[in-house]
Amino acid sequence: MPDPNRITISTDKFGLLPAQRSNVDNMPDAWTFETSHHLCKVKWSTNLFDDYFFWHARFDIVSATKLTFTQNQPYLGFVLVLDTEVTYQFQGLPKVNLDENHLDLIYVPKLQIDYHLEVGSYTIVGINMDSSFLSKWGVSLKATEKLHTAIFGITPYRHNSNPLHISTQIASLIPHIINADFQVDINKKYIEIKTLELILLTFQRTIMDAYETKIKESDKKLLHEVHAYIMSNIGKPGTIKQLAHKFGLNAFKLKSQFKLLFGSSIYALLLRERMQKAMHLVANSDKPIAEIAHICGYNNVSAFSAAFKKNFGCPPTKIRN
Repeated sequence: MPDPNRITISTDKFGLLPAQRSNVDNMPDAWTFETSHHLCKVKWSTNLFDDYFFWHARFDIVSATKLTFTQNQPYLGFVLVLDTEVTYQFQGLPKVNLDENHLDLIYVPKLQIDYHLEVGSYTIVGINMDSSFLSKWGVSLKATEKLHTAIFGITPYRHNSNPLHISTQIASLIPHIINADFQVDINKKYIEIKTLELILLTFQRTIMDAYETKIKESDKKLLHEVHAYIMSNIGKPGTIKQLAHKFGLNAFKLKSQFKLLFGSSIYALLLRERMQKAMHLVANSDKPIAEIAHICGYNNVSAFSAAFKKNFGCPPTKIRN
């Protein structure tokens, strides 16, 4: 099983960064790895299980820099970017720009990843698996044949040169793992179950990619335009029928191919983006809850509060308190 304890962090200008490692809530298989420098602050947290581990990192960059993570072990798994676009390169693979809400499936025999980071804050999560996980859980479908071949041949591999959109199910699951707050024994089991769910959903999203080739390039272009329009108008994007008319698409094709291309229905994408915006406004502004509800497309505060509680586990007023 990959051992996250062996990871080191360095910069291109100052070499190896001293770091402090500590356990989380007396859980021997959960710990954080923190380093602070005048260039950056890094907090790297992980939860270790039998044949996989979940990790999430927070980078606060004061001056543009290259951070290098090194581990003398293989990396087989996913990298998922939640907010700000990240540029990075795994040793043996081309450099890639991973946009927010996108994922990357890779395998490298020895982990060395260079993050090229501008000033700002970044949240990245990932899953590293032992190769036995694929056969144990039956992840041996045709869509992952090349991955199996790369592992057998000890050859660096990236599933797709164009990273995939994170589905709404994946995006909504990650905060539940990161923010889990139960009693120690329950917390570990909860995170283990949710991480396994995340792995299987992410593989499902990867397998769906094989079917995206059935969408014509001209339709893909229109669908990306629809996606961009929705992201810019989450308060009132219009109905499916209105969107289809605006972009010259058949309503049925819009619904079916949008989900195929982005891994989420239009409704699910809209709900996710509304809730992310709502959380940001509730936590970081003094706007009244009713105003935030309106900004996020809700005319009824009760309906907004119910949706917020269903998504985050508590009403917006509790975040304020």
